[in-house]
Amino acid sequence: MSVSDYVQIVRQFIWLIVIAAVVGGGITFAALQVSTVQYQAKFAVTLAPRMQATGAYGSLVDALDRRSVPSTFAQVVMSPLVKDTVGSAVGKPGGGVSIDAVVLSGSNVIEATIVGDSADLTHAYAAGALEASTRSFTRLYPPYAVTPLRTPAGATVMPRHLASGTLLGGVGGAVLAALLAPAIDAGRHPRGRDRIASAPQAPAPAAAAPAPVPVAAPPQARARPPWKPLPRRSARSS
Repeated sequence: MSVSDYVQIVRQFIWLIVIAAVVGGGITFAALQVSTVQYQAKFAVTLAPRMQATGAYGSLVDALDRRSVPSTFAQVVMSPLVKDTVGSAVGKPGGGVSIDAVVLSGSNVIEATIVGDSADLTHAYAAGALEASTRSFTRLYPPYAVTPLRTPAGATVMPRHLASGTLLGGVGGAVLAALLAPAIDAGRHPRGRDRIASAPQAPAPAAAAPAPVPVAAPPQARARPPWKPLPRRSARSS
């Protein structure tokens, strides 16, 4: 199938593509509307060597772990130890709360995001995670000090991105319909010019008739002469 044939098929099924785009966008919008409301709370910290740890040991550790220390703190924030500690402190271990921490590019700043189904629970988890991760990290890396840059003041409702989600759903439905259009067109019965005719093919040459095989004529029987009685001999007297 050439590009022009595909474009012609898409034009024939443009109504199907439009309907699929509307249906896909509507389904995505409805799914986002009925989804459970979630809350998020954030905090950010930065790491720096302590002033009293600027000796030879502190300088060596800082030179060796300058890049890995921020990533280590992010792993500590998301560690099961911190989650269990915070869950026990708030009285709801697990509690349907997720914790994510990332290191901002080109800096020693770590930003953590806590997502949950309850605003109060999410805020309590964020405050507890900041305290527990700071305590655990300073025990592992005494030469470093953890300085909070942003404390979890409260939990906010997570945005649902209705516009972008609906747009993506509509585009997905349109793409799916455009891919199914050639298959639908191939399964239809040809009806005049509605179906794209295939390129004409030259008729196959007719097979030549086999040459007759000469047959030898049967040998002719030789004609026999007519039968004649033999002459009788006369009896001689003795």
